[in-house]
Amino acid sequence: MHPDHIKRTCLASGLHLLHEHMSEIVVLHELICDNHGKPLDYRILDTNPAFTQVTGIRWEEANGKLASEVYQQSPPPYLDIYARVAQSGLAEQFETYYAPMQKHFLISVFSPAPGQFATVATDITLRKEKELEARRLNRLYAALSTVNQTVVRVQNENELLDAVCQAIVYKAGFCLVWIGRLDPISQRVIPLAATGVQPVSKEDILVYADHRPEGMGPTAEALRQQQPVVSHLNVADPLLAPWKHLIQRFQLASAAAFPLFDANGLWGNMTVYSTEPDAFSQPELALLEEVAADTSFALKRIQAEKRQKQVAQLLEERDRQLQTLISNIPGGVYQCEVHAPWRVFFFSEGSESITGRPPSDFTDGKLTYADMVHPEDLPELNRIVEEAVAAHRPYEAKYRILRPDGKNRHVYEKGQASYDSSGSPVFLEGIVLDNTAQREAERLLRASQRELEAVYDQAPVIMLLLDEKLKVVRANRTARDLSATTGKEWNTCLTDGGNGPGRILQCVNALTSPEGCGASDACMQCLLNQTLKELLQSNQCCARVECKLEMKRMGKPTTISLEGNVCRLQINGHKRYLLCLNDVTARIQAETERDRLQQQLFQAQKMEAIGHLAGGIAHDFNNILAGMILHYQELLEDGSLPATVRQSITELNHLAERAANLTRQLLQFSRQSPMEKKVIDLNVCVFDFQKLLHRTVGEHIQVRLSPAPEPVWLEADASMLGQVLLNLSVNARDAMPKGGLLRITVGTKEIQEQDLNEHPQGKTGKWATIEVADTGCGMPPEILAQAFEPFFTTKPTGKGTGLGLATVEGIVKQHGGWVEVSSKVNIGTTFTIYLPLVATSAPSSSPQPSPLQIHAGSGTILLVEDDPTVRRGVANCLRRAGYQVLEAGQGIEALQVWQLRHQEIDLVFSDMVLPGGMTGLELVHTLLAQKPNLHVVLSSGYSVELADWEKQVGHMFTLLPKPYTISKLTSTIAEILGKPAISP
Repeated sequence: MHPDHIKRTCLASGLHLLHEHMSEIVVLHELICDNHGKPLDYRILDTNPAFTQVTGIRWEEANGKLASEVYQQSPPPYLDIYARVAQSGLAEQFETYYAPMQKHFLISVFSPAPGQFATVATDITLRKEKELEARRLNRLYAALSTVNQTVVRVQNENELLDAVCQAIVYKAGFCLVWIGRLDPISQRVIPLAATGVQPVSKEDILVYADHRPEGMGPTAEALRQQQPVVSHLNVADPLLAPWKHLIQRFQLASAAAFPLFDANGLWGNMTVYSTEPDAFSQPELALLEEVAADTSFALKRIQAEKRQKQVAQLLEERDRQLQTLISNIPGGVYQCEVHAPWRVFFFSEGSESITGRPPSDFTDGKLTYADMVHPEDLPELNRIVEEAVAAHRPYEAKYRILRPDGKNRHVYEKGQASYDSSGSPVFLEGIVLDNTAQREAERLLRASQRELEAVYDQAPVIMLLLDEKLKVVRANRTARDLSATTGKEWNTCLTDGGNGPGRILQCVNALTSPEGCGASDACMQCLLNQTLKELLQSNQCCARVECKLEMKRMGKPTTISLEGNVCRLQINGHKRYLLCLNDVTARIQAETERDRLQQQLFQAQKMEAIGHLAGGIAHDFNNILAGMILHYQELLEDGSLPATVRQSITELNHLAERAANLTRQLLQFSRQSPMEKKVIDLNVCVFDFQKLLHRTVGEHIQVRLSPAPEPVWLEADASMLGQVLLNLSVNARDAMPKGGLLRITVGTKEIQEQDLNEHPQGKTGKWATIEVADTGCGMPPEILAQAFEPFFTTKPTGKGTGLGLATVEGIVKQHGGWVEVSSKVNIGTTFTIYLPLVATSAPSSSPQPSPLQIHAGSGTILLVEDDPTVRRGVANCLRRAGYQVLEAGQGIEALQVWQLRHQEIDLVFSDMVLPGGMTGLELVHTLLAQKPNLHVVLSSGYSVELADWEKQVGHMFTLLPKPYTISKLTSTIAEILGKPAISP
């Protein structure tokens, strides 16, 4: 074989072996271009085994395949470089990081043939990592150097922490670092410094050292273990959810936390973050631990220097305070020899105010301490000091000192000896104070106390001094005089101890109770006892006392009224209570009598005022109701009205009559309503009321009527008595909502002189009685006292007017009688009505005319009425009755009509109250002066006028009260015109 062939064969065999066994990746490619020569892709023609070993792609999966398919990347990796080499034939070499394999490669590219290129890729990942680690370590060394310089330089904790964070980020190249202090109470790690490649706020960092959700990261773990902790950070990790915003914002991949310590132990943490998952190798951790150690050292140094500075300032302040204190003490602070004559080593400036000499006279040796002590007091002072020094105890003394100005002073001294390690006294130290003024004040105080004791004992007020258990420790002479106790008994009460104020004051309850004052059941109701206990349990300093005590005076029980004050005192560190009381029994009795008389006067005035008010109200109502009733009755006479309309008018007429009854009640309780008295049998009156009574009280109440065995004759208004029975029955019904018994008993009773105490409103003689009794709820005394007051009611709003019993009393008094009432709660109430009897036989009765009946007549009537509605109603009614009616709205207008038509006017029908300055009575007097035979009818809705004028002119004129019916009006007019006129 030819040697060249052999050589080539051997070379090819060697290259093949090299190709098969080399660690570099060798790949032959063919460039793929379009029709215009633009590179689109490249095809893998051949690979060595290293390609499969490194990439994991088998030969058959790669050879002959397009690179974009093999690497699943379009365009395939590094197409531009490979195309340049294949097309130019010039070799190139470059370094790259291939992310899919996470490796660094050195790639050499050459073109073995046109349109082809071969790549030799060398894995340089390890070299790159070492280079990166070296750069990291260099940066860490730079950061450590900066921290070391900072540790030496800074004196402020905040400045230190900021410098450490900045060095780790800007020197060491980490993306984020923060330092926090652990709060041992809340367990929160409070950020004090934070630095990042982006701005970061300390408020963004929330970490706790315990096991709450904010305590699951590396920082809390490092604090709990008190050693460094390295952690990979995954944004999907639920334990890292509280810091997800920081992980995403800084692209954090790993973290290392280092505990920091100060002189007291665990101080806080330093946490460093990186964007690389394996950023914290062992060398880097060691350097960061050294940074943490240096930071801890600096914290200890700064804290130590701060404490030293604080101690120095505190010592300096204490020295200043001590100097200030000594210089401001109102006396002399001294240091002297142990034994007399006591050579002085130090005397404070304040000593001059006592000794009258500058301190230097003593410290320079001119005088000793003994030189200023009064000779009479010196032996006793020397004895006191020597005994105290020998016994190793402080000493106190009081003596006199001599001053150069002759104003000797009384002083108080307190001091003690200072001893060496062997127990031998070295010098005396103490203070001497001027107590001359205090001795004078004590003398004056004793004199003042004697004066106060005299005032206390002679004060015209009961004065008792009580201890914290409310027992009397001292009492004055007034208290003794009030209790009328003999001297021996009084001394026994005060010296026994444990006696309460009730026993001292001879309260019957306190004397009869074995346990003394405040222990019996009656004491629980005692206002004095209650007030004292309330003050004892409260923070008040004073309290008002008003009470009544049943006392034993000269062996006899008597009730007295007391009022005053009790005050809390502090005497010699003990709680005391000073009780001061006045005997106001006589005054209260006088005030009670005055109040009773004033109440009677007030009640009389109130009833009078309400009576006038009721009369005024009735006047206005009666004017309104007069017109309404006349018009209603006029309509009812119209036979052409439909039945439904007629029924409605009838109901309206009934409502108007009910309103008239209400005004009648107002007048009845004020005793202003005119009565139509007739002689009636009270039995018959009550029997006629029976049907209405059953409808009123209802079926759930049993009614029992008990008439008198004989007729009970009296002169009375039967309708008014019916109103009395109705009001009392309604009250009884309301008092028995669940049913009961209502008894109405008619009888007679004779009252004699000896019975007047039981009947304070009554008079002697024989009286008719009506007793109305129920078994209802009854009334307590406070309600019973107001029962007859107008408008007073205990019923719910809308259920009562408050006029029921007031009306009853008014009607009964109008009949010359009175009402008595008795009531017991839950038993019932009894009203007894007393009315005067008359001796007569039964009167004849005549049927009552219909209210719609018109009594015809003839003649001319002058109608004077200011209310247009009433005037029209009356005029229409009279015209239908056959009269000619002339109308006028006031007195002046009536005179004008009179001047024109006076000859034909037969009767004047006038309201008493008219506008325009002329009353109805003045008008008729003017007309009668011109025509004496003129007939006159006066009307008014105000019953006071009717009552007053009936007395004056009732014998001359006919008085017709409002409201009135058509029948009453026409019958009155017809009757008058059928009689001759009466001249005034």
